[in-house]
Amino acid sequence: MCFSAPASFGVGSVLVAASALTITKAAQKDRDYLLFAAVPLFFGLQQITEGFVWLNLGFGFPVMVKIFSFLFLFFAFFFWPFYSPLAVFMAEKEEVNRPVKRLLFVLTVIGFGVGVAAYAPLLIGAITLDTKVIGHSIAYATTRPNILKEIYIVFYLLAVVPPFLIGSDVKLKIFGFLLIGSILLAEFINKAAFDSVWCFFSAILSLFIVYIMLTLPKYVKPAK
Repeated sequence: MCFSAPASFGVGSVLVAASALTITKAAQKDRDYLLFAAVPLFFGLQQITEGFVWLNLGFGFPVMVKIFSFLFLFFAFFFWPFYSPLAVFMAEKEEVNRPVKRLLFVLTVIGFGVGVAAYAPLLIGAITLDTKVIGHSIAYATTRPNILKEIYIVFYLLAVVPPFLIGSDVKLKIFGFLLIGSILLAEFINKAAFDSVWCFFSAILSLFIVYIMLTLPKYVKPAK
């Protein structure tokens, strides 16, 4: 297992650099894909944030560990369940499949609600956070009741995974299936540190977006 500060900083730096290409390609070919093209950028920032969690755990700076843990969980708890369906919603062409476009909007609203419900209790101190290393990975353990954790996981996955599977773009469907594979792999490798491990694998997976954007055809708006 190579999860460490260098791994997080390394992956994060590569993704931030790659995002310059993906965002540029989206701007040139189809601006509806801009949010999706920015996924590597945000995953890169999240991984760099976790790199600082690793460093401060090693240095024994609990206040800084807490700050960077909160930043990491902003992405994990709030940002991704909202941003993922929103990115697919923006990329989906209404003239291609209007019912799917509407369903993606519903999933975006659900994702926003899930994100607020997951992250707000942490911000206001209703639940506490314990950041520690388990099995060479970082575990972000909260005092959220187990029943709420299970409900949260169900709605989280509902917001994050299905949007990629129901959209019209075949390459986004492939990305969705790869995302499912990363979930299963993270669960198998280290269930206790699932948030950290899955985000790491998903970050690496987001390099597939480089291929998607390079092969994206230039969009020509249909005549009315």
